[in-house]
Amino acid sequence: MSTYCSNIQEYRFCRIPFAVIASPFLLGAVIETHLDTYQTKISDKLKSDIYVDNLVTGADSTADALQMYADSKRMFDSASMNLKEWVSSGAEFNKCIPEKG
Repeated sequence: MSTYCSNIQEYRFCRIPFAVIASPFLLGAVIETHLDTYQTKISDKLKSDIYVDNLVTGADSTADALQMYADSKRMFDSASMNLKEWVSSGAEFNKCIPEKG
């Protein structure tokens, strides 16, 4: 083996690196893969309405919105991800969700 080849060291990431150009792609892939494990209408809706780390979606009624809130919080909690900063144009929905968390 030549001297040149014996000086080569190989490194690899043991964690997902953040603040690199591929981070949004990695986050999206992780979220999509996680949501694929549920195969529900809400998980499909979340997959189609999420962009990087923002979810912009809607519901037909306050009851549907609250169900989506509860189901999506549960889905992301199981991956140790916290969905937060929920805002709605519906005052009734806004009253039903906690201010923090």
